[in-house]
Amino acid sequence: MSRFLKIKWSRYIPHAPTAKQLAFLSLPHEEGLYGGAAGGGKSDALLMILLQYFDCPGYKGIIFRRKLTDHKLPSSVLSRAKEWLAPFLDRKEVKYTPGEHTMYSKEGGMITFGYLDKEGSKERYQSSEYSTICYDEVTHFREDEYLYLFSRLRRTIAANQVYRFPLRMRAATNPGGIGGPWVKRRWNIYQDEDGEFRGHEPHRPFIQAKVRDNPHLDAPEYERALAKLDPVTRDRLRDGDWSASENALFKDYWFDNRYVIKNDFINYKNGDKLKTFHKNQLFYFTAIDSASSEKSGPDGRVFYVNQEPCWSVCGTFALTPDYDLLWWDNWRGQVEIPRFVQSVVHVHKTHKPAFALVESNSIGQGVFQTLRAKGLNVVPVPSTSDKIVRSAAGQIRAEAGKIVLPAYADWLADLEDELFVWTGLRGETDDQIDVLSLAASYASHRAVGSEIESGTTGGHTSRPVARGGLWTPSSRKLSVPLHRHLLGR
Repeated sequence: MSRFLKIKWSRYIPHAPTAKQLAFLSLPHEEGLYGGAAGGGKSDALLMILLQYFDCPGYKGIIFRRKLTDHKLPSSVLSRAKEWLAPFLDRKEVKYTPGEHTMYSKEGGMITFGYLDKEGSKERYQSSEYSTICYDEVTHFREDEYLYLFSRLRRTIAANQVYRFPLRMRAATNPGGIGGPWVKRRWNIYQDEDGEFRGHEPHRPFIQAKVRDNPHLDAPEYERALAKLDPVTRDRLRDGDWSASENALFKDYWFDNRYVIKNDFINYKNGDKLKTFHKNQLFYFTAIDSASSEKSGPDGRVFYVNQEPCWSVCGTFALTPDYDLLWWDNWRGQVEIPRFVQSVVHVHKTHKPAFALVESNSIGQGVFQTLRAKGLNVVPVPSTSDKIVRSAAGQIRAEAGKIVLPAYADWLADLEDELFVWTGLRGETDDQIDVLSLAASYASHRAVGSEIESGTTGGHTSRPVARGGLWTPSSRKLSVPLHRHLLGR
């Protein structure tokens, strides 16, 4: 330990922390995140946090993994705790009760090894209280599971009269996992100019640690092992790379050219070609996806098992005369259906789109009927194929540079966090993907014949499709062929 920085220590911690671990132990903040790369000493850092007040009467700490079996792995915090505390277990100064997955110190401290393996597991801990709550591999958890345990972060009056335990929520992880987007967003992690990924949320510090920060690891041997992995996994584990995955179906470099708006004109590049349109040349419509899934909570938030709560999304899109699809605006929220309907109506009053495509399965059918009763021009689009199949038109058009995102928008980060990591696997957040699939299918339907006729190669237009005057849609109503196209018939 540094001779310049004094922190609470415990006889149960057998060795001094590294510089990064010491920084983690010293954080005065309620929340903190450690890691980013494998081999940076995450397990030791979390165990030191748990053991820091283990020698104090009334102290209660807990560490969560996704499954109980994760705690039984050789490299787990529980396995390491048994190793560190072996002398105290032998002398019965520490007791481990396997049925409770809990360790007790002779001074009266307690550490529990918890797990959240299915929907509703968090309620298992609703009557508990802890002064230290840790998550190992926090990106394996949903955001609601993480936030719920804040309600358990407290201490008894009796314990506080003797020891004023700090109330701490601590987590460690590598990039990736179903929770990667919300963790990245919550700690505001992005790549600085020097190429390093850092947290930029002052109230939630992120301590980035890598192999070189762990003197207890055989770094050359570990580097050789990592070299055998696929490039994305290797970059995540070796470098703590939080950027998009190569396995994502929508590649981030497909969207390198972003549009900007200046004096009612929209400018962007498609390849080497600069495109310019006036706002009045664009055809506006919305695509709507209501949160509907297998399980729904009383507050209207909808869940898959082991997934983030589903979101309701209303995306506003603008189609150019040569059928480029601009993502114009985006409303996204975890709200009850009446509130969502109100938000959609507000979007339509703001942007005045020609119509709305509504994914009409389950809850969406009621949304469609309600919006139609309110006078909106809505078209129901039932889903008849899996999400990857439905996203095909979006992938094709995006790769061709015919789906364009704005250079700046307050909703852009949330979209990118979903769009650039989505692989189509069950459990991933995909509500904005569904909206994009609807919009891209419509754009592809409108472009049928025109792109081929105009000499388009791979979606890049070689000459204008429209001839003279402002381009306008032939009809604000959707045709029967479009219905068939969107339904996959």
